[in-house]
Amino acid sequence: MESFVFSDVKILDFTTEMGGYSTKLFADLGAEVVKVEPPQGDSTRQKGPFYQNIKSNETSLYYFYLNTNKKSIALDIETEEGQALVKELVKDYDIIVENFAPGYLASLGLDYETLKAINPKLIMTAITPFGQTGPYKDYVANDLVGVAMGGLMYLGGYPDTSPLRPYGNQGYFATSLFAAVGTLLALMYRDQNGIGQYIDVSMQESVAMALENAIQFYDLENVVRARTGAEDRQAGWGLYPCADGLVYIMTAGLSNAGGWQNLVNWMIESGVEGAESLNDPKWQDHEWRATTEAREIFMNLFTKFAAASTKLYLYEEGQKRKVPICPVNELPDVLTNPQLIARDFFKQLKHEDIEKPVIYSGPPYLFTEMEWSLRTPAPKYGQHTEEILPQYAAHLKEGIKQ
Repeated sequence: MESFVFSDVKILDFTTEMGGYSTKLFADLGAEVVKVEPPQGDSTRQKGPFYQNIKSNETSLYYFYLNTNKKSIALDIETEEGQALVKELVKDYDIIVENFAPGYLASLGLDYETLKAINPKLIMTAITPFGQTGPYKDYVANDLVGVAMGGLMYLGGYPDTSPLRPYGNQGYFATSLFAAVGTLLALMYRDQNGIGQYIDVSMQESVAMALENAIQFYDLENVVRARTGAEDRQAGWGLYPCADGLVYIMTAGLSNAGGWQNLVNWMIESGVEGAESLNDPKWQDHEWRATTEAREIFMNLFTKFAAASTKLYLYEEGQKRKVPICPVNELPDVLTNPQLIARDFFKQLKHEDIEKPVIYSGPPYLFTEMEWSLRTPAPKYGQHTEEILPQYAAHLKEGIKQ
């Protein structure tokens, strides 16, 4: 029997890109999540890539991913009727998650204090670029601005290049994760005390949490952490080509554990001409291995060694030999990765009007008692309006403006 931890939790979802993943996490664990979409629909419906490159309101793969197991209602909250319906819905829902600009819901009479008066146990999670207070609170920002203002972008790239934005909407997803954590904590608090609360989530602050020890380096040592990318900081440490792509090796600093010597022995056994020279005592000197000369010598030798081998072979053989080397997986490699396949990580979900099932990444956690599942695909626009708001749906069918 399936046991969904959030099966008794009901969420009104007013999010788009910045927050959509937070509510997905709850939906995939059994919560009833209802997307409240404006007349033009969720903006992510217009964001690619699109299924078979056919752009429409119902083919965005990005929208698909963010909205599994959710329902959708079409509702114009800028109308008095829409506002009245939100107030009616709030009576039966536990959580609202929204990513409107600060003050927008208040201008519609839908601020937290008003809604809390209707449902004292209501939890509202508000997600914005910079939070609800402070000098930047009214600034508009996308993911690029978020990772830049949070400091993460400065650390991305190489020393001789400008900062690089990390792939994907990392700012949005980091914010969604912290919004989900904050909402979960508020749920736990409500279970203990019977009181709802307002959660103010900032993308800038969420991104700043990802800087590891960069802030402490500056605070304690006045050192600004530099971009390093995947450069070969020392011979035996960095990104190197092989027969079918790239591998990353990290034997520098591991000579005491045998990593460097194991790699040298492996190269000699493989008949790499000149590999014996790596046994010279100077290669145990980390300062020497960091020189341009040493890195070029190692690059030439290792490239000869790796040229005939695939990244998967180098990885698996490296594991046997205790050499820290790993493949730089491309997307096809990830989809066919034996570890992910063994753990049944990828899931397939059939969509109405789409010929083939769509492949989704699964959860990064496996439970012994709780269930996680992709039960339903992302909803079509307004698909559940009649189910959740039957009277309003009837008005729509009669042609009354939303």
